[in-house]
Amino acid sequence: MGLDIKFRLGDVTDMCDVETKVFVEDFRDEGAEEQNLCYVIRMPNMNGWVDFHPFLHNGEFYATVRANRWGDNYGPITEYLRTRGIDWEEF
Repeated sequence: MGLDIKFRLGDVTDMCDVETKVFVEDFRDEGAEEQNLCYVIRMPNMNGWVDFHPFLHNGEFYATVRANRWGDNYGPITEYLRTRGIDWEEF
């Protein structure tokens, strides 16, 4: 079962120790061409990159990250947010 963590993206991307990247995925299936953007983020103490989904809420950009409590992402993400005083929600 997954757990999503939501936080204000600007609070995190203003920190110089967080990396984000955007990739363009091309899909070609039976004559149809489609492109999707894939957003990834890496915070200190994470073993790799994790997908995040940006969205606009009340004029500010937020990110939702899937972070299983028993997986590799939950601890590093929540510890990073907590130690820097960044608010987040779990749902």
